Amino acid sequence: MYIIISLPVMAQETPYYQEPNKRKKDFEKIAMPNLESFTIKYYTAINGGFGKSYFSSSEPVNFKTGVLSPMESFLEVNFGINRNEKYYFETGISKHQIQLNSFYAFPFRIYNNQNIILLPVKTKRTIWVIDRVSRSAFLLVGAGLDIRLNNLEQNQPFQKIFFDYRQPPELSDPESIEYQALKKYPRINFETNMEIRGKVTERFELGLFTKLLFSGKKNLSNQLNLNFYNGDVFTSFDRLTGTQLWFGLNLRLNSPTYFKYKAKAE
Repeated sequence: MYIIISLPVMAQETPYYQEPNKRKKDFEKIAMPNLESFTIKYYTAINGGFGKSYFSSSEPVNFKTGVLSPMESFLEVNFGINRNEKYYFETGISKHQIQLNSFYAFPFRIYNNQNIILLPVKTKRTIWVIDRVSRSAFLLVGAGLDIRLNNLEQNQPFQKIFFDYRQPPELSDPESIEYQALKKYPRINFETNMEIRGKVTERFELGLFTKLLFSGKKNLSNQLNLNFYNGDVFTSFDRLTGTQLWFGLNLRLNSPTYFKYKAKAE
């Protein structure tokens, strides 16, 4: 007579005896006392939205009717690396336009615009895990440099226009206007940013962001001189302050998660 006895058998599936760098990438992090583990993700992100430039103007004069720096759309593509869902390092390319338009009562207008292509190099850090249970929503802050890649359009030299009178003008009448549009923009710019992002899936994320771009005083400017027959000259000067506010939507595609290990310092 034969008796068959069934005994439960448990096998260890986790590959403890493989070297860490030879384990499959989709394995969860393995706790080992002599190794420090961390996760790495690579990602591609597309940012789109609107940017607003701010301007300063000279003392009001009765012949200037307004100054406008309209809101412009922008597009940015970034490539980056994410370590432990905490530190982010990224670079890419962005394109936007800035404008400074001055209006006068003659009537006369100065339209000044410039297309800008930037290479951003920035870092971000998670400061708040909004959803601690699923770890699917985060608040990030960061800073970086934005390097201008393209050449600028040429500055417009001073041009002069004379007023035409049907009758002999008086000394108090304007004789002519001289105007100039300077198309300046610095090579190196600085930015600070903040972002709220959430995971739709492990590979796809959505976010809202805002950032301030600081480009200094070397920026677009318009100048107009109103010359009178009696020798008086009235001057109007408008300039972008070098501060831009950007905000928009972020779409991010992540690579699979990679687990890295390094020896702990003794």
